[in-house]
Amino acid sequence: MRGEGAGQDDYSAVRSLALRRVGLPLDTRAGALEPNVCVLSRLGKRMVLNEMRSLLRVARQLGARAERLVLETLPLEAQIQRLQRCSVFVGVHGSGLWNAFLLPLGASTVMLQPWGAGHDPALQGGASSLKGSVHAAQGRLIQWHNAHRYPYPYPYPYPYPYP
Repeated sequence: MRGEGAGQDDYSAVRSLALRRVGLPLDTRAGALEPNVCVLSRLGKRMVLNEMRSLLRVARQLGARAERLVLETLPLEAQIQRLQRCSVFVGVHGSGLWNAFLLPLGASTVMLQPWGAGHDPALQGGASSLKGSVHAAQGRLIQWHNAHRYPYPYPYPYPYPYP
């Protein structure tokens, strides 16, 4: 993992090592699992307003299980086990989505991008490099761009001054 970032082979090697370490099979396919939408929730940053009432409700209405993942509160082994149950992994653009390489094979990753992110080269570069992580699990990356402008500048100040 040197130079311009990790390649798909690097992610695949780390994926294999992590799954073996936890005792999970390397070939679990998302299509063989009960549909499960996992919403990545971060403590104090990269928040999705009403994530429980919005994203998770929609997943359940579509007949999928849904769970909120707060990975930073879990030991590494538990993080890997929880990620292996996700057929769809949803989160705001950021480092938490790099865990996509630990998803079951064929799982989808949905990256939510804030308003204006499409014009920010740094965020676009992150989206491009995230593809290596997603592809290591033979998955699909879906990018959603928020078209609504918020009255606060991006990046938003913390704590968030939402009305």
